[in-house]
Amino acid sequence: MTTIRPLAATDADGLVDLFASLSESDRTLIREDLHDPSQVTRLLAHPELRWVAVGDDGAVVGYSAVNRLPGWSDHVGELRLVVRPAGRGGGVGRALVRAA
Repeated sequence: MTTIRPLAATDADGLVDLFASLSESDRTLIREDLHDPSQVTRLLAHPELRWVAVGDDGAVVGYSAVNRLPGWSDHVGELRLVVRPAGRGGGVGRALVRAA
């Protein structure tokens, strides 16, 4: 069973592990270098509008975020979704999108 919940400060190691599990081609589709732990620390500094999917073993298997566009477009958001390769195809992404 996977639990979807808001991102918490205690998710740092889980997010680093999640992003490290991505292939090089997956990482090219993400704007930030989330392979870099300092970038993950930035995410944790602004946890609003961010969710994680956590497996029974406590591992972070997915991440979603709604990033508001700046300026006059701040009423528009961009959805980011990442699911661990081993967790794809089981509805984790769908659940994260619903939470977002």
